[in-house]
Order: sequence, then structure tokens, then C-alpha cells
Amino acid sequence: MKTSQKTLAVVAILIALCALAVVLVSAAPATPTITKTVTPTAIKPDCAECVLTYTIVLSGAEAAVMTDTLPTALTFDKWLTQPEGAVNLGDVITWTGTLTTTSPVTLSFTAKLPKGETLQGLVGQGKIVNTAYVNGVAASATTNFYRYIFLPLVMRNFAG
Repeated sequence: MKTSQKTLAVVAILIALCALAVVLVSAAPATPTITKTVTPTAIKPDCAECVLTYTIVLSGAEAAVMTDTLPTALTFDKWLTQPEGAVNLGDVITWTGTLTTTSPVTLSFTAKLPKGETLQGLVGQGKIVNTAYVNGVAASATTNFYRYIFLPLVMRNFAG
């Protein structure tokens, strides 16, 4: 084999390997993405039975399972947007289906805060963090409690 033929053979092998690499990369599933928001993001410490609205947006290019277990003190209230495949069992929200990069899946629901001692325990922590997972990828949304500081009023008599 001449040198030019060897060079052409090596180039042909390199082109074939590059084409194979492109096919393998194209076939790899896209990692799902998840975003999660909550409103309001801050509430008063005495906000018994306040309602928090959660929105979760999922996208990707694969079969997926999303799970959102509400923090112990929250109670599922109702669906605002319930796509096909979304269910809630108690305080666990799940969605099962196939994600696409062109049509994100949006779930939206409300959850209620308790009243009484349970609420006071949450206030002591300073915030409520709720995390959802899709195929191992996590997203969290946080609601903070306002902090009040009461200063004493001091009156002085400056008689002169």
C-alpha cells in the first residue's frame, strides 16, 4: 500500500468514528429539567391556614417520573393545573409520562398551612422548603416567615 492509500484509509476510519460518535451523542437521552416556584415567598408567622401556590415545570426528552412530597406541616389543597399523568395521594404529588423539549409539562397546585402548634414549629425554623424530583434531578421552592423585631419605646424627660 502506498503512503497516500494509507492516509486515505486512516482518514476514512476517522470519518467513520466521528459519524459513530455523532450517532451515539444524538441517541443519549437529554437530562430532564425541573423548575419549581412558590407564591407567596414570604408570609406572616401568624398565617394560620394560609395557602401556598406551587408551580412545577418539567422538560426533557425521555420517560420520566416526578415526585413531590409536601413537607409534613403542609396539606394538599387542590389542583390548579393537573396534566394527564398527575395524581396526588395524600400529600405526595406524582407525575408519570414522557417529556419533550418542545412542550414542557406544567403542574400547579395549592397547599395549606396548619394552624396552632404545628405552625409555630414551622415559624421556629424560619422557612418552608419544598423539593420535587424528576428522574433524580431536584428543584426546591422556599417560603420564608417574616421576622418581627419589637423595640422598646423609651421616653426621656429633658426638663431644663
